Amino acid sequence: MAIPNSEYNIKYRGSGVASEIFFIPFNFQTTGVVKVATIASDGTVTQKTVSTHYTITAENSNGDTTDSGLPADYGWIKWEGTSPTDIVHIYREETPTQPNNWTTALNTTQFESSLDKIINSASRTIKRNTSSPELFDGKG
Repeated sequence: MAIPNSEYNIKYRGSGVASEIFFIPFNFQTTGVVKVATIASDGTVTQKTVSTHYTITAENSNGDTTDSGLPADYGWIKWEGTSPTDIVHIYREETPTQPNNWTTALNTTQFESSLDKIINSASRTIKRNTSSPELFDGKG
């Protein structure tokens, strides 16, 4: 089950130009959770495909480009060919449930993935409020 979140989406109006770039202002766990759709003037939503319609570049807070399987603080979509003149909807769609079956033998890869999901979620939630490491703000 994927949970949509209004905090992790943005809409742009395409300009119909070659290789148009659209900024992704929110963090994401992997590039695979970033989805792109176009919304026509009549309301028709068309899902777009990475590598066919667009490419994703992900960066961390240091400005370093990250691999597609690593967490990113922001990024951008580069349209392949001429961008649409419709609305371009960029959003994050993640599955918060763990895919593991804990009643059978422990799969170390799944276990590590579960731990990564928990730790990354917690670390993005808790950020320092000031330069003092003693003060934390749960709202980020």
